[in-house]
Amino acid sequence: MATKKQEIKKAPLRRKANDPVLTKMEVAFCYEYIANKFNGVKAATAAGYSENSARTKAAQLLAKSNIKKKVKDLTLKYLTDLAVRGEDVIKELGILGFQDMRDFADYKDGEITLKSFEEMGSATRCIKEIEIKPDGTIKFKTHDKKGSLELIGKHLELFTENVKHSGSINMVQDEDSNAAYKKRFKQD
Repeated sequence: MATKKQEIKKAPLRRKANDPVLTKMEVAFCYEYIANKFNGVKAATAAGYSENSARTKAAQLLAKSNIKKKVKDLTLKYLTDLAVRGEDVIKELGILGFQDMRDFADYKDGEITLKSFEEMGSATRCIKEIEIKPDGTIKFKTHDKKGSLELIGKHLELFTENVKHSGSINMVQDEDSNAAYKKRFKQD
């Protein structure tokens, strides 16, 4: 797959009115549009268009079908490259949330021995900071276990504060209750 710079270099300098191929600046605009979180004005400016006309130019570019297609293709490629799925996020939160000191160190005969990174396995992702002091002692901090567990709990709806209702409620009103309601609130 071509990089951003390679693709911009390959883009033609000029194009015909009905030619779907993008110019170098249009390709740059598409990349910048995604990089600038879909902000057309910032993308137009970053792609080399005038600041004074950036808003208008962005609107014009985003109205073109070939620009829309390129942005959609780049966005899909970006998301595919990330390959982040919901279950991956939950799995990572689980690693952080269910970390145990035994994942990092062994305790035997009153001594604590830090495990090697290979022995720690996926638990190494829980380590936020490592400090080796001048006396040789090692201090390390892990990522927020409680915060990870709270996020998992919210995802699993373990901590819902509102009552969740599903289904329907049927209200049946007979003539007697309808008449009593009208009488009480003096409606005719």
